[in-house]
Amino acid sequence: LMAAALLAALMSTVSGALNSIATLFSYDLYRRWRPDTPDRKLVVIGRVATFVAMLLAILWSPFIARFTSIYQGVNTIICYIAPPITTVFVWGVFWRRASSRAALTTLTVGSVLGLIVFILDMSGVLERLKQRGWPVEFMMMAFYLFVICSIVMVAASLKWPHRHTPQSERLVWKNPWEALSSPGWKGLLNYKLLAGALFVVMVTLYIAFA
Repeated sequence: LMAAALLAALMSTVSGALNSIATLFSYDLYRRWRPDTPDRKLVVIGRVATFVAMLLAILWSPFIARFTSIYQGVNTIICYIAPPITTVFVWGVFWRRASSRAALTTLTVGSVLGLIVFILDMSGVLERLKQRGWPVEFMMMAFYLFVICSIVMVAASLKWPHRHTPQSERLVWKNPWEALSSPGWKGLLNYKLLAGALFVVMVTLYIAFA
């Protein structure tokens, strides 16, 4: 019974992922490139994209044995993918001068750098540098990528500034501290209290396991 439940959960996850890949590629990418494409052809394109994704997953599966655990493998991949996305989100929320062109540039540069670091990791270059005393653990690489992406984001925003409209002015904060001006809910569900508790927990865990 437990095996059947695990297989059902796994099949549901894989099915949802493949459906998302088909929809993302056919509607969000291909249809934007060719808006007059009929729905029947989009269905075929989605099936082809699903087949290619499954083939890539099969080819990638032998490399999973390189990681000591699934937890390490998942976190390693996330550390190479997340920095440009995190950079765009953080700077876009807290800095009103961040521009859309700078965000696209940051995502492009960060994705390329993440791919390069991932290849260096898979080829064993980072492991050899780690043995020589270089601080190149995967979480530190995420921090390095975040710093580089932040520099790209700020430089690109200054080069291609964003001109706010009256509509976009209502979507951004004038300064980072404006986010704390809202009173929020009363009691234990207040976001300031929850954020402070989360900060204390994270600092405590860092000190305990450092």
